[in-house]
Amino acid sequence: SVDPVTGAADLIGTRFNAANEVVSDVLGYAGRVWICTRKAQATTCHIYSIRPGIETTWTTERTSANSRGYNSMLAVDGILYVATIAGAGFAALIEKRSAAGTWSTELTSSDTVNENYYDSLVLWAGKLYAASYHNLTASVAAETAAGYKSSDILTGPRHVQRDYLFHT
Repeated sequence: SVDPVTGAADLIGTRFNAANEVVSDVLGYAGRVWICTRKAQATTCHIYSIRPGIETTWTTERTSANSRGYNSMLAVDGILYVATIAGAGFAALIEKRSAAGTWSTELTSSDTVNENYYDSLVLWAGKLYAASYHNLTASVAAETAAGYKSSDILTGPRHVQRDYLFHT
């Protein structure tokens, strides 16, 4: 926490073992503070949680696999969505955690280029949106009964490319 008068910050829990990992997002979910981590050319990153003032150590909630890091998180109606970044040869994912604690994959990128990603999850008008980068092409993806469908609508320099997907 941060003292609004002095600006002094208190350490929440003990330091976790995050060698070369960077905290990429933080949120409150299910009565806990959650953080996700990422690093360049990640081989393993994590999602941790803690109950500040009750617990003194972070709980490892999820460990990434296949050169994936965690970019951002969003909690909606008891479900935790997590966007990933993936290294060369692996696809980015949007994963979700049910209120019961079961993890599953919500969306898998069709690309496996280095550092393809989903990021910046947001809920707008009842739909889940995420920025993404996939193989130099931006598109809009809408969830249908058969899954996510994409159509290419924009190409250009990497720094301006974004996908926006929505979940109905």
